[in-house]
Amino acid sequence: LPEEVIGLVSKQGSEFSGIPEGVEVICGCDDLTAGVLGLSVPEGVTFNLANTSEHVGMVGVEPVQGLSWLPPLGTLPSLSYSVTSAGFDSAQDIRDAEVNTLRQKFPEGKLWIGGGLAMDSSLVKRRNSIFKAGSEVSALGIAKLAQRSPHAVIFGAGKVGRGFLAQLLSRAGWTFALVDAHLESVKALRQNGGWRTFNLSTEETEWIQAEGVFHTSENLESILARADLILTSMGATHLLNWAEEICVPLCKRLEDGMLDLILAENHPRPAFAVREALMQNSTEKQAKLIVEKLGIAQAQVLRSCIEPLNTQHPLTVQIQDHWTLPLDGDVLKTDFTIQGFEKMPDFERELTRKLFTYNCVNAMVCYLGYLAGYEWLADAANDARISAIALQAGQESSAALVAAYGFEPAEQREWCERALAKYQDKTIRDPIERNARDPIRKLGRFERLLGPIHLCQEYDLPHESLLIGVAAALQYPGAKMDGSLPLGEANAKLESLLASESI
Repeated sequence: LPEEVIGLVSKQGSEFSGIPEGVEVICGCDDLTAGVLGLSVPEGVTFNLANTSEHVGMVGVEPVQGLSWLPPLGTLPSLSYSVTSAGFDSAQDIRDAEVNTLRQKFPEGKLWIGGGLAMDSSLVKRRNSIFKAGSEVSALGIAKLAQRSPHAVIFGAGKVGRGFLAQLLSRAGWTFALVDAHLESVKALRQNGGWRTFNLSTEETEWIQAEGVFHTSENLESILARADLILTSMGATHLLNWAEEICVPLCKRLEDGMLDLILAENHPRPAFAVREALMQNSTEKQAKLIVEKLGIAQAQVLRSCIEPLNTQHPLTVQIQDHWTLPLDGDVLKTDFTIQGFEKMPDFERELTRKLFTYNCVNAMVCYLGYLAGYEWLADAANDARISAIALQAGQESSAALVAAYGFEPAEQREWCERALAKYQDKTIRDPIERNARDPIRKLGRFERLLGPIHLCQEYDLPHESLLIGVAAALQYPGAKMDGSLPLGEANAKLESLLASESI
């Protein structure tokens, strides 16, 4: 790949070039792409590289008939472009006219310019362009290409992994690799070269590209060797098996220094579970590395990431316009900075708060919505019968959270209302089936319904609406729970709720 180190400057090379012996040498790229990198052109902006010959083009677009196209490669974006036929000695009006003709092949908008001719301020003004760099533009691009960007590895190439974690990393200038257990997904991502996110609020799209996409059967030791950060979003049911499989290559990486692992999972205590699994499968030497060099942080995923429409590319991820990922800041071993990653103290209580508020309200809506015959979560959440009891259940859970953890009652009430409002957002077309699946886990002792119920019981607080949610969840296909609860009255109220317009 263009940014990969292919060797070191030899003694003979040093004598010839004046570059110190041992300096890393990267593969590099062509002059055109280097110039585009030097301009730092974003998607949707037309560029003009004004040198001996002039190039006009755009970054990240699909091939355009009649124009040259370079596919994405490594950290290099795709380019659609053309070149002027006028030579360096051509009159300025001829050159300007050719550039203007080429510019019209792209959507109307800004023109970023760089190159030797761009040093002429009158030319920049005539073309109504924005000056970004002079004759040094290509050298600047190669310098950027040679910079060592921090690198992350994301386990889980699903909607949250690609539609949230990868987007935050990409925007922060990190490179990243994706690792997934689903072979067909890996093949599709490799073939497509990347994917797009579609913001449901702004309707903006963004192209995102991994440096590499790997299957879990591949050499994890080499994949983790460059990792400055590891993240997961694979589903809580897969965490323990993953921790067993990752132990040896992870410890090999820890021999080179500190590392943080961020778990973006819907699990009541993912960090504790993963650390326990790692320790159980480690040697004494490995256990020492895990304790001393590995930070394991839990994170809260509050952004909805959903399937594409039939009119969109199948790899597209539709996203909610939410840009923060709160995580446990007390356990981190390294000092990384990524915009959107919020390092928070005393995070265990925040994770419980999210599970017992957002996930609690979500469970109420989706299981009641399923029984009421709804297909989409937002439609169920806007049913007055369902929204009223979901909000009541959230308020019961909130009262227990206030009693147990000391949250401010008014603030917690707002949390509860925001949770319901999120699921009522009709721009987020999220199927109930996706939210309701895996009911056995979601009916666990410390999960979104039973967890708040037991907390209410501990503080002698009412929880009738939460019991109705459990009664509804138990009617979902494949649902069961350990132990028992007094659900007679809850079942009667559930039947009444579904049979009438008011409970």
